[in-house]
Amino acid sequence: MRVVDATSLLPADFMALGVGRGAICVTCHNSRRGQRGDGIAVADGDLDRAPHGSAQGDVLMGENAYFVEVGARSPHSYIADTCATCHMALTDPPADLSNNLAGTNHTFEASRDICTQCHGAFDGGSLMEAVEQQAHQLELALLAAIVAEIDVQTAAGNTLSITADEELERPAGTFTTGAVVTAAHFGESHGRMLVDLTVDGTLYAHVDLNRDLTVGETGFLANSDAGTLIHKAGWNYTLIANDGSDGVHNPDWAIAVLRGATDALK
Repeated sequence: MRVVDATSLLPADFMALGVGRGAICVTCHNSRRGQRGDGIAVADGDLDRAPHGSAQGDVLMGENAYFVEVGARSPHSYIADTCATCHMALTDPPADLSNNLAGTNHTFEASRDICTQCHGAFDGGSLMEAVEQQAHQLELALLAAIVAEIDVQTAAGNTLSITADEELERPAGTFTTGAVVTAAHFGESHGRMLVDLTVDGTLYAHVDLNRDLTVGETGFLANSDAGTLIHKAGWNYTLIANDGSDGVHNPDWAIAVLRGATDALK
């Protein structure tokens, strides 16, 4: 609890400087996948990796995203004590638990009323809606890109194979040219990017694009130019989704991260 003002080099390969009491938060709340960005090589085995589930530090400091400038700190990162100021605001304690008439927000949930202290009547709602819509556009682009790449690979004569998963009740499948493939949802679980695929009317849930789905002898995500773009765009999508603030932590940068990935997939 004595990490204050600055962090050491984090597992996400950046340092958060000048963040006051928020430094202790960022030591855990970062993507934990090493440095990511344009021009940085990623090992084939990590091409399905998603940012750690609590990547708020990366977003606040503008780190570890593709198709956008990195190191673009949010104005919110310069608020005194950063995270603690908004997420640990003093609150009235439950009457039956305290008689000192003071308390701290141990839910760590920042009230949108806090926005109005600096931004007048603005409570972040319209910003959050815009970011949610931009994220939805990126998800649609990701799903379309995945389906298109599968079609390209099978049309070239390669066989598409999906491994079975008993826990998920996912059957195994093998498909060739002419298979009708649709994608229903893109997301992540346990640190890996996943997609729900429907092939010829059968749902294959939580397919890991690098481990559960192969085209020919190798996974398409790790071995094609389109697959590389899908990985990078998927990273951006899950980075903003896992941040959980709908852009509030770093508004302009969050929009740029989502829009840059969407444009790249076109």
